[in-house]
Amino acid sequence: MTVQKTSVFPASRDVVFQKLQRLETLRTLKKGGTFALHDIFSKSKYGDMQAFVKRLRNMGYEKVELIDTANGKFMKKYEAGWMGLSGSALLTGRK
Repeated sequence: MTVQKTSVFPASRDVVFQKLQRLETLRTLKKGGTFALHDIFSKSKYGDMQAFVKRLRNMGYEKVELIDTANGKFMKKYEAGWMGLSGSALLTGRK
């Protein structure tokens, strides 16, 4: 596996700005490249992430998934709340 790019985004409360940052990151990904973005994908920070996943699929991205990492897969729900990680998820897929 080769990592093409690692990005750190500045904090912003603007939902549209957050999504545009992610779209720009995915735009620079080579065809066939895979991506995994981890963040607190809360509704207040990103809006409707299921709609964003659908948008990516409509744009031609494959195997796009939003994996909840704060509900038993990587940590228990109470641990996520205690550590301030409610809404933690991985957005994965292939261009």
